[in-house]
Formats: sequence, C-alpha cells, structure tokens
Amino acid sequence: MSKVLMVSGEVVGPRMAGPGIRAWELGRQLARKNEVRLAVPDSTPPLTTENPALIHYEADGRALAEQMPWADLIVAQAWSTLAFPFLADPARVLVFDLYNPSFFENLVDHAGDVSDQEYNLQFGMDLARDLLAIGDFFICANERQRDFWLGWLAALGRLNHLGYRADPSFRILIDVVPFGLPGDPPRHTARVLKGVYPGIAQDDKVVLWNGGMWQWLDPAICVQAIQRLATSHPNIKLFFLSTGEISASPARMMAARRARELADEYGLTGRQVFFNETWVAYDQRQNYLLEADLGLLAHRPHIETRFSNRTRLLDCVWTGLPVVTTRGDLLSEWIERHGLGRCVAHDAGQIAQAILEVLATPRETFRPRFEQLASQLAWPRAVEPLARFCARPAKAPDHRPSLVAQWKDNRAVSTARRESELLDAYRKLDQMHDHIEAIRRGRVMRLLNKINRWLSIPKGHNGTPGKIDGK
Repeated sequence: MSKVLMVSGEVVGPRMAGPGIRAWELGRQLARKNEVRLAVPDSTPPLTTENPALIHYEADGRALAEQMPWADLIVAQAWSTLAFPFLADPARVLVFDLYNPSFFENLVDHAGDVSDQEYNLQFGMDLARDLLAIGDFFICANERQRDFWLGWLAALGRLNHLGYRADPSFRILIDVVPFGLPGDPPRHTARVLKGVYPGIAQDDKVVLWNGGMWQWLDPAICVQAIQRLATSHPNIKLFFLSTGEISASPARMMAARRARELADEYGLTGRQVFFNETWVAYDQRQNYLLEADLGLLAHRPHIETRFSNRTRLLDCVWTGLPVVTTRGDLLSEWIERHGLGRCVAHDAGQIAQAILEVLATPRETFRPRFEQLASQLAWPRAVEPLARFCARPAKAPDHRPSLVAQWKDNRAVSTARRESELLDAYRKLDQMHDHIEAIRRGRVMRLLNKINRWLSIPKGHNGTPGKIDGK
C-alpha cells in the first residue's frame, strides 16, 4: 500500500469543473488500495470522506508542505507545481497529470492581445518543458495526447536507452488515463426541466449544452442553429446547463456573452433558448441529462480542438444521451464511429439539420451502443495504468536528482522575476491612474473656470449672455 498525496489546483465539492472532478475521482479509485490524501484549495467546502482524506491548503501552501514527509509519491496537475515548487521533491516519486494541455486554451483566450498571447504561451511551454524533464511518470487523457507528449519527451531526451531497456513502449514513462465515467448507472432523482423549468413544456424536445461555455467553444453557432428551426419547430428548446462562472476569467466567458447577445437579438431568450445561471451540482447533473432529448456541443476548427478531451460529452455517454457535435476532437470521432449521434462541420445549417435527424430517432435506439462504450470508460477501468504505477512507485530509469534541484532553483528565480514584473506593471498602472486623474481634475477645473466666466458675463433681457466689446 502506497501513501499517495494528490494535489488539485481546483475546488473539489458539490460544484466543480473538470480538473476538480478528475482529482476527486482518481483519488477515490486509488484509495481502494492505497492511503490517499487529496489536497484541495482552502475554498473547497467541507466534505465527508475518510479515504481519500481531504487536506485543505491556503495560498502559502504551508499545509501542503507539511504533508510532503508522509507521502511516497505525489500526483499533481501541472499548474499546482507552478504554484508550489516544493512539490518537486527529489526524494519523492513525481507523477504529473497532463490531461489538459492548457497552452492551447491560452492561444484562444488571449487571441485579442498578441503580446499577452505570446507571453502566456511561452509561460505554459516553459512549465511543460520543466515538468517533462523532472517527472517520473506522466498520465494524459487519450492516445492523441500521448503522441503529442511523446514528441515533447523525445525532444527533451527522455526517450533514451535507459527507458527503452525498462519498457520499449515507454508506457513506463507516460500512459493514458482517460477521463472516466461513474461505474454505477445514472438515477433520475428529481424533475428539473420538462414541465418544471419556466418556458419548457412536458412534451418539448430539449437540446442540452452540457457544461461550460468557454472561449474555445462556440455556443453562439448553436443559437444560430436554433434560430433556423424557431418557426418550423417551436417545441425544440436549447438549454445551456451552466452559464455561471466557476474558476473562470472574464476572457473565458466572452463566448457565453456572445451567445446571450444573439439569443436576445433573435428574440429567443426565455422562449427557445434558456441559460441556467447556476453551476449544476455534480451529483445532480444526471437529472438534466436523463430528461433531455439531445446533447449539443460545437467548437471551431483550431488546434485546441485536436488535442482536447471534451469531458462533459462523456456524461452524455454515461446517461445514453445522443449527441450532435462539430468534428475535430477525439470524442467526436468516437460518436461517429459508435453511431451515438451526428458529427458535422462548423456550420449552423448542418447543425440544425443534424438536430432534426437525431431527434427523429427514438432515444432508446442508441442505448446498446452507449452501454458498450460506457463500460470501457468507467473510472475503475480508466485508472488502471495509474493504479499499477502506485502499486510499485519508482523513480524514472533516467532520473537525475541534480536536474530536479536545478529546476527548483530556476523556478524560484523565475517566480521572483515574475513577481518583479508584476510589481512593475502595477507601478505603471498606478502612474497611469495618477495621470488620468490629473487630466480629469484639469478638465473639471477648466469647466469650472468656464462656468465662473459665464456667470460673470452681463446677461441680456432673456438671461442669455450679452455681448461684451462687440464679441
């Protein structure tokens, strides 16, 4: 039995995003045969759980550092190590979860500012390079991602004779741990949509956008598709499950705002397009999926799509909800291969037509196909490569303690430099604010002087200024 310290950079609780879900589910599975402590941000609400035990840490990471001597191995998502460099302890076996190559998201998030885009991309690439150099074992979400990371590892010299002797496939170094599905079948516990949600009748057809509305997705084109069907099929209702923010920057919510604006412009909001304002609790999401008639997701054809892992589409597999989605990512290929719905180009007309075609097929028709795929993706099966490693944790065959120590020193210097850059930026902002305030005060004073001069001018019979010296 190993002592596993898992580190989540995101909240774990009733309402959580993908990274929190993944940390929680992997922790639960590993806890069956290991002693697991799951470290979560201090904002995480209290949960009743013994194994994995929850360790709450604050911004300084002190509570997290106190767990280090106890652990045999650390399992961390990439950005956690950025915040807490002490996690890269050469005395511990280091496992990094690379299921979300976030620098592709940064390309989309910061597309409006080239300098900001370049900075964030370089920052993410530097972090990936560092972690791939010092880690003992890596996991990702699918084979396409594994090919991507193998390219990185080869460029960094990690695909070497030492690893080859241990395992010619190099799965000893990096393997696939998919984003899984619950092992138990979904149960409907409460009515949430049909005949309950204002504007959605019992016999309406509900098209469900399951999950967030991030910038690298395109919810607006789905609104356009519904607009095409509005007159001929008024009983088709598009429901966005979670439009509220959860660990999201304002930039990431631009796509959500655009979808709202379009729905308002078309007059569809509250009639055929609905935006759920709260983030649905993790243990309640199945109620929406079981009541819906169709799942819907769209993304533009960009680089983020190719290496993504659309986690919320997996809930559609779990609940047997047929899907219409745009092509480009791995899950869309699964949907097409297994006959779980329709995959179309990034086109509102094609999306609208696919919606009609799938809704014309009884949902029960898809059930056997979903059950076959769901059994392959259940969390107990998904976690197997990581569970095997945790059963016999070991440093990588080419592990170099000096490299880890060097990384920690470099990270400390990099962090100090970044803090210095931020302080300089804040100083510049303060100076700009002072400058703007001075301009504003100057304008106010000029206006007051004009008023004073106006008040001092002799008035005509109707109260308007009279002429002075012929002016």
